[in-house]
Order: sequence, then C-alpha cells, then structure tokens
Amino acid sequence: MYYLITHSPCPPGEFFIGVRYVDGVETITEAVGSQSDGFRKFGPWPQIEMVADELVAFRKANGIEGANKALAISQIDQFTCQRLGNSNRWCSSTDKEYAAVGASPQRVASGGGCCGKPAA
Repeated sequence: MYYLITHSPCPPGEFFIGVRYVDGVETITEAVGSQSDGFRKFGPWPQIEMVADELVAFRKANGIEGANKALAISQIDQFTCQRLGNSNRWCSSTDKEYAAVGASPQRVASGGGCCGKPAA
C-alpha cells in the first residue's frame, strides 16, 4: 500500500476524499457524482486532520462504520497517494502499520520518528 511520506506541506490539491454511499455501503472513489447518487466529497483542506474530522463526524451522525480518526486519516492518506499516481515525490510503499498516537496517527518506523523524521 502507498502512504504519504509526510502530511506537511500539504500535497497538490490539498487533502480531500471522495466517498459514495449506496445501500448503506461506503466506497472510496475518485469518480465525481452528486449527493443524489450517493457521492460526497470531504475537504479540501490544507490539514489532513480537518478532512478526517469532517469524515468522522459524517460517519457518526449517520451510523456508518469507521467513525475513527486514525482510520479516516489512513484512508485519506491512501486516497491522496492514489490521486497523485503514487508519486515517489509524495508517497512511499510500505507494509508498516499505523499506530494511533493521541489524535494523530504516526507511521511506525524502525529507528525513526514520525513521518520520516529521525528520532530525537
């Protein structure tokens, strides 16, 4: 899977995610639509956390699974890499897991700190 190398600076087009809801099933998609056909766009915002908060609030309000900020950030992260063609300027392929640290997920990296920064 591809994940963003860093969340700052924000990538081209800022952070956003497209989601389609049909018969209670959520599908993350780049295909644009209208609310009448179940499409919703969350964002764009310059901070990934703002989009995640918007998506989580929508999921909670509508009883949709995945109303979890760490999950939402991971999905936005993956969506953004896909949207950017998994560009090695912005993205990295990894089998590392996200570990929730407070309200902000951090990539688990051996010998390193958050988001590719060296450990202090």
